[in-house]
Amino acid sequence: MRQSVQRVVPHERERIFDLVADVESYPSFLPLWKAARIIGRTADGYKTRQSLGIGPAKLDFLSDTALTFPERVVVVSRDGPMRSLRMEWGLENAGPGQCRAKLD
Repeated sequence: MRQSVQRVVPHERERIFDLVADVESYPSFLPLWKAARIIGRTADGYKTRQSLGIGPAKLDFLSDTALTFPERVVVVSRDGPMRSLRMEWGLENAGPGQCRAKLD
């Protein structure tokens, strides 16, 4: 299943990039995220152990994230119940103090 959403937000793209790249903070503001911990770093990204949950149902998986500051964050996983997960954030300037954020 492929989904795509795009929005213009009233923030600089560098700020949005920092928010998207800060995976360990996801549990503090994304309701389904129960845990996210970086377990390894590379020159251009990191590996994360994550846990999502709704009630007693829990989904644990590993993901690899590639960072291209400030325009792209790509998350991939083939772990656990995921046959293939790919999330790609594209960030571009949309005028003074604005960013067009696209998530595929």
